[in-house]
Amino acid sequence: RRAVQHAQGAVDYDRTRPHRRYAALRRRNSRTPVLPAMRRPIPKVAVVIDTSGSMGDADVNAALAETDAVLKCNGSAVTFVAADSRIQSHQKVRSVREAKKLIKGGGGTNFVPVFDALKKDGADRPDIIVFVTDGMGTAPAVKPQWAHVIWVIVGRWTRDPRWGEIIKVEEAA
Repeated sequence: RRAVQHAQGAVDYDRTRPHRRYAALRRRNSRTPVLPAMRRPIPKVAVVIDTSGSMGDADVNAALAETDAVLKCNGSAVTFVAADSRIQSHQKVRSVREAKKLIKGGGGTNFVPVFDALKKDGADRPDIIVFVTDGMGTAPAVKPQWAHVIWVIVGRWTRDPRWGEIIKVEEAA
């Protein structure tokens, strides 16, 4: 629960902190109930794009479209990682334009270094990892216990990973 940040207003009631007008209401009438504050949880999200040689331009464009959708849904910055057999870039981004500048790679494919690096992020370790790939790579043998992994499979060379939630994108953007 503590891993998820909260923003003021919007979605759900939260009893961790009383409503900001509570003190003034209690001065008028001591029988006034404690009013909860409204909060919106913001999960820490990482978007990883496979930039290996098997990912074509259309696949990378589809991956950037997915990144844009995640940025819009999350409403805050996400950790963006571009990786092939090693991590090419690892940075927080607020727009797809920033993410597009970080696209590098073209080598082989290995997903293990990405999970190792994200696990070491400490306070910025993501709760959700959205991994956009064609699936042609070496994934860790076991699912990480510290994050929910969503594999977004694009391209013509698709192969499904053994664990995690899988979403297939039929047609690249």
